[in-house]
Amino acid sequence: MGSCFSRSVQHVSIRDLVAKFAATLEINTPEIRQMTTAQLADIGFTEALEMLYLFKKPFQVDTADTERLLEVGASSLEAMIQDTLRAPA
Repeated sequence: MGSCFSRSVQHVSIRDLVAKFAATLEINTPEIRQMTTAQLADIGFTEALEMLYLFKKPFQVDTADTERLLEVGASSLEAMIQDTLRAPA
């Protein structure tokens, strides 16, 4: 039987991620608010609607097997932010 591998990830809340991007960009952290299902539907954000179940209760992604077998790990959150900011729009 085959194996399913999970990609290595960094665990951080959306609020903390926004704050880290703002700090990296040396700007004020913007206010973020939770949108209702109706608001998401109104703006046509169907992908978010399909994934709302991910935010109903906390979960952890276990990447131990991937990291051990493939000898890989997640980059630092700071490196990920820098890579994202360098990516072409």
